[in-house]
Amino acid sequence: MLTFTAKKQSGSDDKNGQRSLDAIKNLLDTPLPSPGYQHGRSLDKLDTIQRIMIMVRGACAGEVVLNERFNNIVPVDPAKIWFRREEGTNRLVPWQYIKNPRPRSGEESFGQYKKIDTPTFIYREFDLMVDEPYGRTPIASLNG
Repeated sequence: MLTFTAKKQSGSDDKNGQRSLDAIKNLLDTPLPSPGYQHGRSLDKLDTIQRIMIMVRGACAGEVVLNERFNNIVPVDPAKIWFRREEGTNRLVPWQYIKNPRPRSGEESFGQYKKIDTPTFIYREFDLMVDEPYGRTPIASLNG
């Protein structure tokens, strides 16, 4: 179970900050208004999914999907992320594999990949490979 504790710069507990953290966690744990089925989307479930991705894929990824309540964090399978180097700057840019792409107006795509170079997308690797952004799974050596 995830727990969050708000602290002041001095290191002591911050009661106002704790109330804000608790309100954000409650907002994220609250189901979205929907007439039909919804999968669980609590922070505890998201934490479990991200930990499994690190063990199996060597990285975890997610995107904050901005909606009317700003309360949707979606896990993204890191195995479906491809990084391209941007011409001119050599900056790594993330692209997500889409099985049946239907490009929307304003979206940049490359074959079956959609550019996801946004501040709301987060990718964190574990045991980073040299000169590559991809992580390595800690259980890879078990395949023996």
